[in-house]
Amino acid sequence: MRPRNLINLVSYCKSNAINMSRSKISVDDIHKAASQYSADLASDIGHEIQDVYPAGTDVLYAFIGAPAILSLKEIYRRLADANIAETEHTKLLEILLWFAFVGVISLDGGPTQYAYSVFYDLKKLRRLAKDYRDEAVQFEIHPAFRPFLETSG
Repeated sequence: MRPRNLINLVSYCKSNAINMSRSKISVDDIHKAASQYSADLASDIGHEIQDVYPAGTDVLYAFIGAPAILSLKEIYRRLADANIAETEHTKLLEILLWFAFVGVISLDGGPTQYAYSVFYDLKKLRRLAKDYRDEAVQFEIHPAFRPFLETSG
């Protein structure tokens, strides 16, 4: 999480409490703020993806209602549904990995590895994902995007 995002999240919590005439932030205010933050984050990442890959501008919307954990086949199916050419699927997956939209689930039961977990070393993420050749590899949508995407699981 970028420092400014934490400030925005706290600001949303405070605004929600004030709008409901509460003197203290409630759990409900926090949940609502997390949803607002998630929508902002998706919008920001969408713009960043557009800057580096214009054809992928609205690709995050292809993951609405998706399970939080996805196989490579499922990710590629959703990219196809977003009208991304099959020849570009791996390139766009790496962009999604770079922006930590998805991470690679460790096959050894360790924590999911996101770009920031490996110091933005895409070669390491690619290797953890078995060079996108092993159907047993799974990916996880980052929890920060889940409220906006209404993911399951």
